[in-house]
Amino acid sequence: MGVLDEPVRGMEWPPWFNSLSGLERARAMATTLVPPIPISRLLGVKTAHVSPGLVVHSMPAAESLVGANGQVVFGPLMVGALQGALMTAAGPGQDVQLLTSFSNNFRPARPSPGHLLARAHVVNASSLFAYAEVLVEDSEGRQLANGGGQGAMVTLDPPPPPPPSPLEPIEEPTWATPDPWQRPAAASISPSLWDTTDGVDIFRAISSGKLRTNLNGLLGLRIFDVERGKLGLEMPASKWFCAKPGIITPSILTVLIDFATWGCGLTMLKAGETFVGLDGHMRFYREVVPDGRPIRAEACHEFDSGSGVFVISTVVYDADGGRVATVAASGARVDNALRRRPRRRASERMLCTILFTDIVDSTARAESMGDAAWHELLQRHHEAARREIAVCDGHEVKTTGDGLLVRFASPARALDCAVRIRQSMDALGVKIRAGMHTGECEVTEEDVVGLAVHLASRIQAQAAPGEVLASSTVKDLAVGGGNRFEDRGDHRLKGIEEPWRLWSVC
Repeated sequence: MGVLDEPVRGMEWPPWFNSLSGLERARAMATTLVPPIPISRLLGVKTAHVSPGLVVHSMPAAESLVGANGQVVFGPLMVGALQGALMTAAGPGQDVQLLTSFSNNFRPARPSPGHLLARAHVVNASSLFAYAEVLVEDSEGRQLANGGGQGAMVTLDPPPPPPPSPLEPIEEPTWATPDPWQRPAAASISPSLWDTTDGVDIFRAISSGKLRTNLNGLLGLRIFDVERGKLGLEMPASKWFCAKPGIITPSILTVLIDFATWGCGLTMLKAGETFVGLDGHMRFYREVVPDGRPIRAEACHEFDSGSGVFVISTVVYDADGGRVATVAASGARVDNALRRRPRRRASERMLCTILFTDIVDSTARAESMGDAAWHELLQRHHEAARREIAVCDGHEVKTTGDGLLVRFASPARALDCAVRIRQSMDALGVKIRAGMHTGECEVTEEDVVGLAVHLASRIQAQAAPGEVLASSTVKDLAVGGGNRFEDRGDHRLKGIEEPWRLWSVC
């Protein structure tokens, strides 16, 4: 049984949801007031931060979201953030219908333990239209793409019913298995295959089932036509792809669009070549209902400049043949032998602020709750913490069972993140303890080591339930940042000769 054959997880917006202002809707999605929508459960896309005209979304850079070229597809993150920002401009009883979207691509997104981040903000809004811009970054803060989008303000008819009073969080059921994006990746295409095989032959192998990408199984994607410079792709109109009741969200259509468009470019590659996507412009014409019938995308090569840059056009149709969206994109063919790959040092010594968190009395709580309930709570803990880490530009190094090890470029961001995680855990009924220290560390892609890491761990062990403890180093470096500290006196830390003055973050 495929993922899309499973019962849908998450909840479409309740009927009264659109009676709230767009800003209130965005805030409700960023908190526990309403459960995540199905696409959040499917792909891990979350609303991490909301303020007037500004929305931040996060998405895991997971192996399960990797396409044929070994890159994470971040279209749903980018367009979802645009939609969220545009929604903040809507009033009660209004909706925003996405009309256009464009992107300029800078670098690929590779699978990693961290999260991708999309920050979208409204540039202009009127009673008829709104325009927003978006920037996408990886977990290291490197810019992946920027773009923008235009939406039409639509007054709902009939008006939505009023919300319940008082507004209380809507409970969501628990599941015995992880969400789809969290499951082990079923298949992947070795990068070395592109060095020895033409792109069209790789996609023919995907079409026949000899090769599979992770996205195929996750979204039910199926190739029905493949030639050099041409690709036909379809996926079912599943309820997993909805946010609004009975409507497929445009952000999920971007996966179909990206796979077809960039896949078409990949079919034109000879062995030893790389395809680089440069930009894409999308126009949306009609909405698609989740009736299970196929949505198809047909992409073809339109123009080649002769210098390796070419244009691809893609059209998306619903099951009745109605035109849903059109796309014009450009990309470039690059000989791998000409690419300059910067040498990456195995490790680098840098100044970091290290944050450790863990759940108070986790063992006793797990025994009292049982395995299934504890696993669900731990999953919600990790999701909430990772949203705050993404907002504060932290880099998750690893999980520590019932906690996390995170590094930051600045103590101010680490302090902000620790406080935000503590507040998020309070909403879940979970108490954490946290500790942090700033110092030089040896940093690799997978880990961080050094005395500063040991000190942060020992400081966390001294924290009381619900407390965030920081060293004097953190306190002194964060001066002027608006944080308040209470003196907890000198402490003898395990394995450290000299006593350390610790401070509680208020």
